Amino acid sequence: MQLLAHNDFVNTTEITSRDNGLTYVQQLDLGHLFRATAEASRELYTKTVKFRVGSYNSALEGTVRSLVSYHQERATKSLLSTLILKENQDVDVDALTITSEAVLDAIGEFGPAIVRFEELTASRVQGEHLATMLRTSYVWRNEIPGWTEALEIAREALSNEGIDPADALYGMVKS
Repeated sequence: MQLLAHNDFVNTTEITSRDNGLTYVQQLDLGHLFRATAEASRELYTKTVKFRVGSYNSALEGTVRSLVSYHQERATKSLLSTLILKENQDVDVDALTITSEAVLDAIGEFGPAIVRFEELTASRVQGEHLATMLRTSYVWRNEIPGWTEALEIAREALSNEGIDPADALYGMVKS
């Protein structure tokens, strides 16, 4: 599949929704649904996008729904990975809140397994963001691959950054 450019439109025929009787437009911009950003910034948020073609149980409806869901899941995984990278140096309340909200949004949309802590290294992660992600996902720790290992990586990353791991990971580790 070729991803759509920033302003590309997909030509569609007018379709009447079976749910509410509304007619969809002739050209539909799906391009913005498939673009994921790799840069860490405060403007990164996960968002739920729901698109439903109103035809009567057509294969197109299932295809579009699957395609959108697949790309949303990939973009969400990429976002979560980006938020804990060492390059994400902002550790103020706003930045850590964005990380926490992204984790909760992702779990709400895709379930706890969307959060993955596999193949992390202490030298590549930002300790406070990883600690925030761990704390936010603590309730689901048994359902998240690599959660326990990530706790040790967070401890090491925090030590490397000169932050007391017992303080930053309070309640999740024994002193």
